[in-house]
Amino acid sequence: MWLVTKLRLTGRERQHAGVECRSVKGFIALGLLSLLAWSGTTLSDTLSLGENILEIELASTSGQWYKGLMHRKSLGENEGMLFVYPDSKKRTFWMKDTYIPLSIGFFDAKRRLMEIARLDPPRSVMQINLPETVSQHPARYVLEVRQGWFKDHEVALGSVFELQPE
Repeated sequence: MWLVTKLRLTGRERQHAGVECRSVKGFIALGLLSLLAWSGTTLSDTLSLGENILEIELASTSGQWYKGLMHRKSLGENEGMLFVYPDSKKRTFWMKDTYIPLSIGFFDAKRRLMEIARLDPPRSVMQINLPETVSQHPARYVLEVRQGWFKDHEVALGSVFELQPE
């Protein structure tokens, strides 16, 4: 069922999902990796940012990037999702099927916070044209947390995150 739906993605949706298939083999490989990601298999880790410790889920595949925090009803005070990309470039985010107001931090390849954006859930489930947030700077990592988290925890631009060993 998922593969049929994935085949119907528009160019814009493929861009959001990070999907780029130029061959049948590539599509099959992407599909298999995405099935694992969409099956609920998400790695978690601990991240420190300044004096703060966050329990995070890692999103490192196109399926995980596309799904993000969709369909979540809540997000704990010190919980979030870290999107890990293989390269640094401007990143685009939207709030499709996301019900939690979020703050999003864009980090460079050195894990340094370059900018913070506010993301609000759609006003209605019927909203068709969802606003997009595009980073002003190239980002290799993106951290989604509950809205206001960076301000509430006095995390400033230039702060660097570290993944904590288990």
